[in-house]
Amino acid sequence: MVSFQDVLVYLLYKYRERYDRSPTKTKLLKLAYLGELVFYRFHRKRLTNADWIYYLFGPWTKSYDVTLESGPFELEKGSEPDSEAHFVKLLDVPEPHLTFDEKVALSGVVADFGNWELNQLLDHVYFDTEPMLVVQERGDKIDFSTAKPADFFRRPQVSLDQKTLAKIREKYRAMLRNAKEL
Repeated sequence: MVSFQDVLVYLLYKYRERYDRSPTKTKLLKLAYLGELVFYRFHRKRLTNADWIYYLFGPWTKSYDVTLESGPFELEKGSEPDSEAHFVKLLDVPEPHLTFDEKVALSGVVADFGNWELNQLLDHVYFDTEPMLVVQERGDKIDFSTAKPADFFRRPQVSLDQKTLAKIREKYRAMLRNAKEL
């Protein structure tokens, strides 16, 4: 298992590399949750030993605040006058040593979700991830074993021979010709 701090450091490295900015505290937490979920989908084991719970509206872990306070991070208040957002900046530390599979899961989360607007990301985490769909009460532990395996989300490959493909193309060409006549 990877330390929760290493997960956050790696996410921040990849986020900065890809978007040239720092994520908000809330976004980083949700990316960490998604990293844990994606890793579980592929490997059927946890990425970290963080105790994720259903807290307020979604997934949270006590490890997050503890790690932010004690680790190589700095919180910076947003520049907007009414902003409540805090951005998480990484202090000068080396990139953590992760396995290839760990890097793939976390890098993929940054690439797939890092640029989403916060409300879109929150909706996805709260309403579209299996562990959040089955958790019952605030304070309950998040059960990653409820996550569907990665194969569930793969689209089947459709292969057509050239003769069948030609028939389909001709059918649609005929439909287009008929549509132009209308």
